[in-house]
Amino acid sequence: MGESKRILAVDEQRTTLDFLQSVLPLLEGATFEVSRVLSAEEALLELRRVPYDLMIAGLRLPGMDGLELARRAKRLRPVMPVIMAAARPLPELREEAFALGVSHFLQKPLDAEEFLDAVQDSLAAAPPAPLPITQDKTRESPTVLPQEAIRRLEALGADTGAGQVLLATVGGELLHVAGDQLHP
Repeated sequence: MGESKRILAVDEQRTTLDFLQSVLPLLEGATFEVSRVLSAEEALLELRRVPYDLMIAGLRLPGMDGLELARRAKRLRPVMPVIMAAARPLPELREEAFALGVSHFLQKPLDAEEFLDAVQDSLAAAPPAPLPITQDKTRESPTVLPQEAIRRLEALGADTGAGQVLLATVGGELLHVAGDQLHP
């Protein structure tokens, strides 16, 4: 596991998050970047922003529960392993979690050795997280905007009094510039 791994830790209890972060350095030969959030909604925002190597989530979360979070996380990042933890891991909850693709379902309070084994197993079985989205430098031809889109950008600039209106892709590729004045 030589390189640094990104882990998303999701739990409603800060003490659990503190425990997770404090025991992870005990895994030899591994370094971790741990992001800690207190709700499933925050976790989903993080998963859209960063490619994580592993998600560790509690079952009871404010708002959306851990099972629904696992379901949605697997839609966003199908190959990312998920470890869940619950104070009462009932058999039907375990079955549902494993059906969603959860790799380990642990009981709280967490046992450090069992937790580290689950992390090591999950990371060993998973492919590396994809790299963040970057601008594609290999594109041979620039994107051509329809004349109607160009006309609307110019009208937007005129209607708002903007000196310049830019249209760019999420990756940062500049598609069109309407106007020539930049305001400070």
